[in-house]
Amino acid sequence: LYQESARRAETALALAPGSAAAARLLGLNQLRLGDMAGGRATLEAAFEQDPFDALIKNNLDLLDELDTFPIRDDGALEVVLPADEAELLGPYAAGIAGEALEAFRNRYGTAPDGTIRIEIYDRSADFSVRTVGIPGIGAHGVCFGRVIAMESPSAREPDAYHWASTLWHELAHAIHMTRTGNRVPRWFTEGLSVLEERRRFGDGAPFGFYQALREERLLDVANLDEGFIRPSWPGQVGVSYFHASLVLETLEDLHGFDAVLGILDGFGRGLDFGEALAEVEGTTPEELDAAADAVIEERYGAAARGLAAPPGGGARPHGPPAASVPMPAGPDALVAAVADAPDDFARRLRAGRALVEAGRDEEAAPHLERAAAIAPGYGGADGPWRLLAGIHDRAGRTTEAEKAFTEHLARVPAAYSGWLGVRERRAALATGPADRADALFRLARAHYRAGDRSAARRRVLEALEIAPTFDDALELLLEVRRSPR
Repeated sequence: LYQESARRAETALALAPGSAAAARLLGLNQLRLGDMAGGRATLEAAFEQDPFDALIKNNLDLLDELDTFPIRDDGALEVVLPADEAELLGPYAAGIAGEALEAFRNRYGTAPDGTIRIEIYDRSADFSVRTVGIPGIGAHGVCFGRVIAMESPSAREPDAYHWASTLWHELAHAIHMTRTGNRVPRWFTEGLSVLEERRRFGDGAPFGFYQALREERLLDVANLDEGFIRPSWPGQVGVSYFHASLVLETLEDLHGFDAVLGILDGFGRGLDFGEALAEVEGTTPEELDAAADAVIEERYGAAARGLAAPPGGGARPHGPPAASVPMPAGPDALVAAVADAPDDFARRLRAGRALVEAGRDEEAAPHLERAAAIAPGYGGADGPWRLLAGIHDRAGRTTEAEKAFTEHLARVPAAYSGWLGVRERRAALATGPADRADALFRLARAHYRAGDRSAARRRVLEALEIAPTFDDALELLLEVRRSPR
């Protein structure tokens, strides 16, 4: 409730004009509301009162940096991002944001008034300062209403973060906040935003969700907010995001999207979820719980009950140590362990991965295919489809490899390496990379995989002009020359 917070801070500052704390609170909320000039002026006055306040100093430093960021403004959207990323990332961000706003306007029948400001940071520490005033927040994006702050792809390691789905998610929050006057429960807007994100980009269930389901640690609807605001075990927040999206998916499937809109409107009038649900559909949170539990059991129950150990082994992502059988080392021992629990997808996955690492692809494939069948909704980056794609690719089964990669990407949209194609490699080359030979080689490989042998040959020869002994490029050139025309 940033507007209300700003108004109260103004009152406090009027009562105590020399209060740095009141000025800081007002300045931070002005920035969250998009009043950049007003926020800076207020924080500068606060800094004069207290030059040792870390939040004030950090935000003023960040504002100095923001002054160097180009702004891409089309009236409806204002995209602010670092100068060295503006030409490359700006068009993508504006395109995704425009698509999201159009989709949400049609779906929710509303849109934020005025320009939406999207700030994209190439350093996690800067994003964190913009969000909470100090470095260290673990999120990727935050919505303040008409102002969104988020990390750019370069703020995280490749394959660890999907910036486009984050932007989509945060814009969904902006819509929910607009429709409710910012009075929407945390669990409801997070679940609804994750649902929108899943439908646009795809997403699989995290391993922690299977564990929580097996251990009966999923919260009921009446207490879902606790999983976000007061988590009682590590990993509960992430599990709650996915769980909430399933609850709201069930609500929409049972009662239609008008029920979701009616509940949002109820929040705007001050109703809690139970009251809004009763008013709109004449049902109760307990009845919705039962319906969502049935959906969850059908999709994930069998796989959850079959678990013995997490795919990566070692410590579990939450709670006390599991009372499960320790997994042996080595591919043959892992294969033998499958016999004790043939429907444990974690064991199947570990056995398949170990066989792949040992160069025994054809032995690995049945275990990975079985793992995929046991838990088709699993969304871990270590999932079976990625490994199956590699097996098929190495065997020359291009169609099967493409299908497996598509299945993997539908569950793990952050899998950067799996999404790379000719357009993205051209964009990477256009950024002026430090290792131009490597960028040319990767573009050549993308051309080759796309079936354009001529373009692949040209680009790999360019790479070899720069680095004549580049082994991977030499091998690719030989492969291109030997391949059938």
